Amino acid sequence: MPGVRLRSLRDSAQTRLIVVTAGDRRNDRLLAGMALEEIWLAAIQAGLVASLATQPLGPPGIDGFPQAGVWLGVPSRVSQPRPYRQRTEVMRAMEEASS
Repeated sequence: MPGVRLRSLRDSAQTRLIVVTAGDRRNDRLLAGMALEEIWLAAIQAGLVASLATQPLGPPGIDGFPQAGVWLGVPSRVSQPRPYRQRTEVMRAMEEASS
């Protein structure tokens, strides 16, 4: 994606990507968000898990503005998808909790 660079840091269990832009304007942050979306979707398609940090601490030597950090790794176990609750069930639970 133009205007966005990725910096990769690896250890034995995971990879950390840092999304870096040349500037720190609104458009730069928008481009970084678009890059994050592409990274997240590609990770899911590859069977990876991801964790996001929007206030990344960039390692020394990064030119530009770190906008976000993403940790990618292989899941330790695969969980079964859980069914979504119906909206009426959620609303009822909220009403009961507030009374």
